[in-house]
Amino acid sequence: MNNRIVTYCLSTLLALLALFFLSCEKRNSLDSPIQKFIESQITLKNPDEFLKLYDESLVYKDVMYEEEIRGKDEYYKAIQSNWKDSLRRFHEDFPKAIVVEETYINDNTAIIKGMMTPYYYNNTVIEHKNFITYLKFNEKGKIVEHTDWIDYPIERVIEYRNLKENLEKAVIGNQIPDVGE
Repeated sequence: MNNRIVTYCLSTLLALLALFFLSCEKRNSLDSPIQKFIESQITLKNPDEFLKLYDESLVYKDVMYEEEIRGKDEYYKAIQSNWKDSLRRFHEDFPKAIVVEETYINDNTAIIKGMMTPYYYNNTVIEHKNFITYLKFNEKGKIVEHTDWIDYPIERVIEYRNLKENLEKAVIGNQIPDVGE
């Protein structure tokens, strides 16, 4: 009876060790792309290199702005202007665009929690914002899902949503009816 218990315990221990080493292997396979993602976000220097981390089928979501962008090329268009905007500059007290507080990695997903540091836009200080980023990777280590929860000031969110709604109404109001109607 004791041999069965010892055998069972050893089998269980070996299985747990195997799972541990497999999870470490998966974590290590994501460490490099996650580190590159974070470094790119810190410096905001090279959107072309940053985009190499993404799969063509990317789905990007900004939860607060209720935005969804499909495809790597569309995402590039969205971030390129922000990264290369000459009116944006780093705050002298904050040489990095973000500060990462915590990173969680599990299988093919990562969650990054941190703060977007204050910066200047057109000589106006833009205050810090907390964020949580969810990243899902495919088997090649490319990002296929990227979701941001950014703590924008509520006034900015309302203003953005109103602008978006008014633009949608303007587009709908100017639609040309089909000839067959």
